[in-house]
Amino acid sequence: MRISIEGDTGIAKVLRGYATAAGLHLTNHNPTYSVIVEEGAGPNIVIDGINCRFKEAVQNAVSELSDTRIEYQRAGGVQSDRKIRIVGTGSEADADAIERGVLRALLIVTGRPQPKKNIFRFWR
Repeated sequence: MRISIEGDTGIAKVLRGYATAAGLHLTNHNPTYSVIVEEGAGPNIVIDGINCRFKEAVQNAVSELSDTRIEYQRAGGVQSDRKIRIVGTGSEADADAIERGVLRALLIVTGRPQPKKNIFRFWR
């Protein structure tokens, strides 16, 4: 499956490293799943997407890893069941939760097994 991770933030760069280490194929040409990562300064993590399996997987994984409230933005935003936009809070703990949570969600929706080795220690 083709995965696109868009954004110039530190979260996006680390997430691309995690995805590559987990064996996902990263490309910007006709991706199956797309993640847009933006850096924000608000108090909440913002997840923008329609109700679908991908959004639910991201929502569950990020909420398990972070105590920060998650705000759902639906009207006028992303209108695809294979694309999601996430806005971080600027907190290092939330950035880590987003990085690991989105990777876990991508592995779930693509049907790939969770990595047995600790790939997270290589990217930081």
